[in-house]
Amino acid sequence: QITALVSDIDAVEVIIDEKQEAIEEKNEEIGELNQVIEESNDKLKERMKIMYEYGSASYLEIILDAKGLSDFFSRISIVKDIVNHDKELIDTYVNSKTELEAAKSVIQLEQKEQFEAKTILEDKKSELQDAQEQKEALISELNSDIDALEEQEQKAEEDYNSLKAELEEALAEQERQRKGSSSSASAASFQGS
Repeated sequence: QITALVSDIDAVEVIIDEKQEAIEEKNEEIGELNQVIEESNDKLKERMKIMYEYGSASYLEIILDAKGLSDFFSRISIVKDIVNHDKELIDTYVNSKTELEAAKSVIQLEQKEQFEAKTILEDKKSELQDAQEQKEALISELNSDIDALEEQEQKAEEDYNSLKAELEEALAEQERQRKGSSSSASAASFQGS
């Protein structure tokens, strides 16, 4: 169980690290997008300033002020380039804003998942702590049981040695009595002859 918990903890820590890397990457991306947005915004402001300085002349007025056919086509080409450039500026700005919001959403999701992983990690660490405490309690209990069994074994050995000594003493006493009665009987038979 402890090995499985340690393995789970390692896996969750890897997930947390991966989420942190993803967050850092997105933060870098956000920094770059903010720079693009700022540059696009500056260009749009400059474009608006130029439009303001030159008045409210419309593109149609610019084209119609042409001084001939080649000037007319030249002005159409210039207006087309200006419109395309303005559209590109606006598209860059809008796309960068959209990407920025998407990146922020990804960061929020990664942070949420990272928080959940950290919660799981804390739970797993708590489970591991509980399992280690249970293991230590079991080891302590087993050590107590071993100590008790060793005491019982020692007592049994002492009882055995005591009984053996008593038995040897009883046998020796019995042998002395047998020899004593055999000597008495020999002596009595020796005296009787």
